[in-house]
Amino acid sequence: MQIDKISTKACILLVMIIFAALVNPVLAEGFFDKECPECHGTGKVTVTCDLCHGTKTISHTLTYQVLDYYEEKINAIDGVYFKIHIRIKNTDHYGGDFSIKESVNIGGHESFETQTVYLSSGESREIIFPSTDWYYAGFSTYSHNYVVTPSQVSITCPKCNGTGTIIITCPVCNGSGYVRDPVKLWIVAGFVVAVILIIGVCAFALTKRKKPTLEAKT
Repeated sequence: MQIDKISTKACILLVMIIFAALVNPVLAEGFFDKECPECHGTGKVTVTCDLCHGTKTISHTLTYQVLDYYEEKINAIDGVYFKIHIRIKNTDHYGGDFSIKESVNIGGHESFETQTVYLSSGESREIIFPSTDWYYAGFSTYSHNYVVTPSQVSITCPKCNGTGTIIITCPVCNGSGYVRDPVKLWIVAGFVVAVILIIGVCAFALTKRKKPTLEAKT
């Protein structure tokens, strides 16, 4: 009887010890974590710039503004002579070429002329069509229009500042710097299985204890 009581207490004590050994590290903060192998615990990774694709520069189309567009006309005895004036301003931070194509239709006959000018940042200039002499319309009806084509210049990539790379949040750990450690998960799973087995053995042993029999007094 005494031996049974000792065995039961020892079994219970063993279960408590194993349970404590399991619970204490599991409850500890970060027990299941390990340093992220992608960012090495920083939460950030360096990748190729998605704007310039690592080339460090991008192609930039210059911006502009047409400040004025008007017609200079002379009504002569033999008909109308005219010139076309267009003033354009480079509104960009970079200098470059601007091509202005002027289309003139006189009595159904269409002609074109293109002039290209270089404008520094903030500079404006007046261009006159035709570049020499005058357009002669006579007594015919006429019309005209223009198309401005700004050039494309190569500039330092504004996203990576010319380095070709950018720093982003680590996609593996989502910026925490840590990831789950599968080895520790398997260790804890082993502890759980061990505790369950020990509890089962103890329960089986307790159920097998023989109850003391009482002899009938005569």
